[in-house]
Amino acid sequence: MDVNQIIEEYKKSKKLSFYELLCNFSFQIIKIKLPKEEEELYNEVNKFCRLRIPPASNFSAAILVFLFGIIGIVILAFSLGFSISFIFFILLALISFLIYYYPFLKAKLIRNFASSEMMHAIIYMSISLKQVPNLERAVVLVANNLSGEIGKDFKRILAKFLVGESTIKEGLNEIIERWYKEAKEFCEALKLLIAYSENPYSSENLIKEAIRIMHEENFQRMEKYARSLKLPSTIILGLGVILPLLSLTILPLFSIFFPQIFSFTTLVIVFNVILPIILFLVIITLITSRPLTTSFLLIENPLEIKFSNFKINLIFVGILISLVLSSLTLPNFISLNYNFEKCVEWANTKFKTKPKDLTLSKEECERLLRDNFTLVFLAISSLFLLFVPISLILIFALRNILLKRKIIEKIESEFPTVLYQTGYYLRAGNPLEIAINKGIERYKKFEIGKLFEKLLSILSYSGNLKESIEKIIKIYPSSIIKNSFEIIIESYKKGYRFAGDTMIIISEYLSNLFKLQAKIEELISDNVNNLKFIITFLMPIIIGTGISLVIILLSLIIKVFFSIGELPTQESTEALPLTGIPFISASTVSSISFGSITFSLGIYLVEMIIISSLLIVGLESGLERYNFLSFLSKTLIISLILYILTVLFSSLILSPMIETIVQV
Repeated sequence: MDVNQIIEEYKKSKKLSFYELLCNFSFQIIKIKLPKEEEELYNEVNKFCRLRIPPASNFSAAILVFLFGIIGIVILAFSLGFSISFIFFILLALISFLIYYYPFLKAKLIRNFASSEMMHAIIYMSISLKQVPNLERAVVLVANNLSGEIGKDFKRILAKFLVGESTIKEGLNEIIERWYKEAKEFCEALKLLIAYSENPYSSENLIKEAIRIMHEENFQRMEKYARSLKLPSTIILGLGVILPLLSLTILPLFSIFFPQIFSFTTLVIVFNVILPIILFLVIITLITSRPLTTSFLLIENPLEIKFSNFKINLIFVGILISLVLSSLTLPNFISLNYNFEKCVEWANTKFKTKPKDLTLSKEECERLLRDNFTLVFLAISSLFLLFVPISLILIFALRNILLKRKIIEKIESEFPTVLYQTGYYLRAGNPLEIAINKGIERYKKFEIGKLFEKLLSILSYSGNLKESIEKIIKIYPSSIIKNSFEIIIESYKKGYRFAGDTMIIISEYLSNLFKLQAKIEELISDNVNNLKFIITFLMPIIIGTGISLVIILLSLIIKVFFSIGELPTQESTEALPLTGIPFISASTVSSISFGSITFSLGIYLVEMIIISSLLIVGLESGLERYNFLSFLSKTLIISLILYILTVLFSSLILSPMIETIVQV
């Protein structure tokens, strides 16, 4: 533990952040008076987040930023036009809301992130106090092993103790005061451990009671958590499937009558920026509230390749390859899409006022407007070349890691039983080697037996328990196994009995942890399977079908306009039954091309897959990077292929039917 670093971080935390300075400055300009009850609520939130700002000053800051932003947008409107200014207005409104909502969002994230560490803090303190009933030593152990919000709290009280501002007990009481309303069970467990430290020899049951309180509350919280999973499933279904389908049928029509607002830029802002951000915030909040029950692989990054003294990340290699391959089609798509928009602009003036930067002739523009395949083909080709190569690279690069992950998961599931038996024999006074041999007697054919046999072999050769365990961790790089062994090493220094007691406590903790994981899998299985089906099959097919409908609709409008002479390119104005349709009477064509819709919604599909994969993997195994990348890559390839096939079907099969309908 670096004492100086802890003290330095504590001193830095006393400085006001940019957000706090902004709120305090804004409150001096715009003071908002609140009712007493609301003022207490704001004070409570600010105190919990450790934000040194007056109540409602976040509201003042949001108003001030919005007012100054409006002035800037008005100035931009005269130089850049209404369409760009409208987009900046949407972004300004979003930023202003985030400034106002930041304390509440931070409070929620703090609660969610801290919930998974509370049990770990109690376990570490219990083990430390059972060895030596000293609060300072227990707090040091927690501060060393936890890095989240609870870990920060323990580092904070340790720093205050080191600089002489308060005692450890006073610091723990500060934690209890802060978290009592949010996590009563955690605070009650802390109180029991403080009581045990004051009278350790007549209150041994207090440690067991503290652990029991945390375990029972974890199970109850998990049931509430599982019930809350219905909401994100509904949100993903709504934002990822229903909303795009509804929007795709309405947006092209609005783009005809309100081209300055409902343009390709609007399409990108709404579908590729605003909706993904909303969904990401919902998903990340939900994932972080999941109880931590899984471990992480402690390995060197398998996505890094070493060349001499240089390291190359395969993700960057994949991105580079994807960009190079997509350069075969993406520049052509952008150029052709730009020409399409300019041709629409020219056509909407009945080919009287030609845009200055348009090089196409009238006949070429007509041909481009009628063509509903080239832009679509370039769009889906660009999507394929942008995302499929990097997905294939990730799948092949991570396949060995995932196999190793399965082996380690099996070892972890067997670890508590062997640890308990070894601890039992160790506590009885047997030497470590004999206790391990007896503990694995029934498990020698299992993976866990192989682990302990390797440990004995290395131990007999080196004679150093710490070095032997370090070598074992390199072979079986599990964070759960590593953390457990590190605590056992510390207790082993106190003697066999202490080490045996520690093994038994860790075994009971891990057993309950894996029971909780099994409970999670049971409770979330239906929701996870539904989400997998939605993002892998339902979402790409429905979005692709929606695009097919839009392509048919826009193609129909263009071809009928040309046929009836609303765009003066043909003399023939034969009566068509379609002229009675209300939108046909409009004298403009949508500036949103077939390709731009296909590309924008394809990017939206990719974003939805990324966010949904984050949720699915987060629910199943926590935020494990390699599981996430592997699942994402496989899902992305399947979904994109389904999306491309659906769009191609519309372009090659359904669109030719339009020609027949119009000519009848």
